[in-house]
Amino acid sequence: MSHDRVPRGTPPARGVLAAEADRTAGAAVDLDRLAEVATGYGMHVYAERALRLHLAVGADGGITVTVKETTGVSVRRGGVDVAVPVAGVDGLARAAAWAARRTRTLAPGRYLFGDPDAGTTREPAGDRLWPPARLAPVLDQLTRARRPGGDYGLGFVAESVVRSVAMSAPAGTAVKDDGWSRLSCFATASDGGGLAKHTRIGEWLCDDGVDAAVLADLVERTGVDADRLRNADPTGAATGPVLFEPRAAGAMIHEVVGHILERDNVLARRHGQPLEPGHRIATELLTVEHDGTLAEAWSGAAVDDQGTPTSRTVLVDRGVVARHLGGTDGADSGTDSGSGDARRAGFEVPALARMRTLRVRAGADEDGALLADLDRGLLVRTLRRAMLVPGTGRCVAEIGEAGLIERGRVTGTSRGGTIACGFADILGGIDGVGSDLGVTHDLCDKAGQRLPTTAWSPRIRVRDLPVRSTR
Repeated sequence: MSHDRVPRGTPPARGVLAAEADRTAGAAVDLDRLAEVATGYGMHVYAERALRLHLAVGADGGITVTVKETTGVSVRRGGVDVAVPVAGVDGLARAAAWAARRTRTLAPGRYLFGDPDAGTTREPAGDRLWPPARLAPVLDQLTRARRPGGDYGLGFVAESVVRSVAMSAPAGTAVKDDGWSRLSCFATASDGGGLAKHTRIGEWLCDDGVDAAVLADLVERTGVDADRLRNADPTGAATGPVLFEPRAAGAMIHEVVGHILERDNVLARRHGQPLEPGHRIATELLTVEHDGTLAEAWSGAAVDDQGTPTSRTVLVDRGVVARHLGGTDGADSGTDSGSGDARRAGFEVPALARMRTLRVRAGADEDGALLADLDRGLLVRTLRRAMLVPGTGRCVAEIGEAGLIERGRVTGTSRGGTIACGFADILGGIDGVGSDLGVTHDLCDKAGQRLPTTAWSPRIRVRDLPVRSTR
């Protein structure tokens, strides 16, 4: 029985959070006992201890602080998945053995139980308030940095996750320590609309406070962008060429390639058409890879949440579907094919086929050439958000910042506007892919599970996209 300790991504934040994490985590998970349970019962065991801290300082100065602590185990055999919350890590192996016995008597499905001795069902533990005084130094720095900026205000979201997972299956046991943190500064206009946001991932807590240099940099960049955008004209309605800068292109490809090729979505035909390997979904200029080993400080990992090693693979090869996230030969959940694409936000929810890091392969077009031969069009620098509408195959993307292209040059700055069309219109309309990559780190929601994702992409140009104005 092998115990492979997976290298940590971002180390847990220090100071107040680290002390609280140490208190919450307690003793180490008993890997030998978990391995015995998994081997003896012929099943997969997932044990977790986690502390999720979330701070929010709004543009009006209002403060909310929440923390969610979870310790529990999930066991899976055949079509039965039993999750059991426990009080501490010392009870994980015992709860796993109890849940393993219960799988023999239950019909296929998911079950969440409370006290293993009582055998009662219960809802997952919810968030609890964490008194702001516990994080007084952090909050003081954040609130002092917040300032009015003309007719906009600055706010912050600070989030840290400390998570240790032990995954055990008949083949062996893996331990994965996750730690991710982000500090985002955002500017909000007087009408409530978002103006700008900048985010720093990694360690931003130090000596029980926010790193002053990180905070100052975020405030400065957000303020500069807000000053530029607060008086910008709304993006006008038009249909024509759209050139996506790397940040916007990465977010778009995440939606219109990553989500449509998640195996559970493919099997359920959630996006309206068959997407089997060999099916062309884009022009030959587009090649998209999925690499779970990239971006370790945010979304990357050496193993997935079923203990399977992650790997680099091609999803779309020159416009043609090469494979699905979750594999093409697994169960309906799309997570049993050994592809390393299974992710879960916690022990009480099922593992799903999920993206970690998408990478659009660089093209042959020079970035300047993609712009120079456009007589008229739109340059999209950022997207506020993008989503696929379930069951329709349509993508809706809200533009953050854009610029009007005239005779090969960008003139002026606009904000707002919406792109709404079928994902096939976007992918089938790609007529240029740049050579220089940029990276976007974000959080993605699927089935109520929120997890970090990363996208690497060059500039991407699409012909004849419709843009609606929000004026």
